[in-house]
Amino acid sequence: MKHTYKTCSERKSSIVQRCFGAYNFSQREFESLQPSQTSLHSGTDTGTGTFPALPFMMKRIAVLTLAFAALLLAGCETTQDQFNQSHALLNQTIANEPPGNYFVGRRFYRKNYFFWGYIRQPRQPWSSAKLVMMNEQQKLAPDRQAKAPGSDGNYEYRLQGYFSGQTVYEPASNSFYPEFVLTGYQLISNHPVPIFRDPNAMDPARLYIDKPE
Repeated sequence: MKHTYKTCSERKSSIVQRCFGAYNFSQREFESLQPSQTSLHSGTDTGTGTFPALPFMMKRIAVLTLAFAALLLAGCETTQDQFNQSHALLNQTIANEPPGNYFVGRRFYRKNYFFWGYIRQPRQPWSSAKLVMMNEQQKLAPDRQAKAPGSDGNYEYRLQGYFSGQTVYEPASNSFYPEFVLTGYQLISNHPVPIFRDPNAMDPARLYIDKPE
């Protein structure tokens, strides 16, 4: 079964737990293979050939397990560094946005949910964005107009419209989200700077609802 982690710290915790689990399993496994107390110290069994000394094998497995964990944790730290660098660029881009009567939207497609994505005001951080249900009575959303639902996942748009002041129930998450009435849109980028710390946030099959930073 594939595990989904919300944060890098959860990934680290899981790796550490698996490291100790692997070490403990190896210890139990070797103890169950002991032919006799004497053979453990002599390094030989009772006639079936050479039996490696238990302490040496356990140390070897522990070293290999921890080395593998170190590589995974290093990859996690690299991902965080990349996000921090891109986030600095994103903040600069937001600060340079022109003022006006429009919104900035980021499509947040999940095949199990009915919300459209996150919408914020210009020059405001993504942490202030609202996850919305889209009212398409006046204008169809881009992917629906293209008759390709979800094809614009993570696209960024300049949106024309307004918040109706109403909330709409979303059954999959059992939650209410603000309604945004769409009247027009313009594509800003089909490969914008990430706004989610977790690189798995754009997985359309993911059940956890990520929040932008």
